[in-house]
Amino acid sequence: MLDILALAESELQRATMDATRTTRQLEETIDDFEKQKIRDIKHIQNVDEEGDLEVFRNSLHPPDYQSRLDIVGANSKLSLNQTGTSISRSGTLQRRRDNEEEDEEEDEDLDEVTDDES
Repeated sequence: MLDILALAESELQRATMDATRTTRQLEETIDDFEKQKIRDIKHIQNVDEEGDLEVFRNSLHPPDYQSRLDIVGANSKLSLNQTGTSISRSGTLQRRRDNEEEDEEEDEDLDEVTDDES
């Protein structure tokens, strides 16, 4: 019976030590959490809401609309000019091909005439 009592007391002591260690770890974790919470609150209090809001609004709405419109308009004209240039180039290439084909046909006709005379 004494062995059982000694064993039970030993297990109780071990369980008490485990509970004490776990309680200490939990208290340290809670303290760390609370310290971080206080740091976060101080950081939030230091935020310049008006300044940050102004920066945010300015990023959404650039102050100079006319200059942006000028840039967009210039880019549109530039792209239209480039499109027109490529169209005129392709038209020029087509005319060159047509002229080359006509020249070849004339050369063939001339060859036929000279062959007939021979």
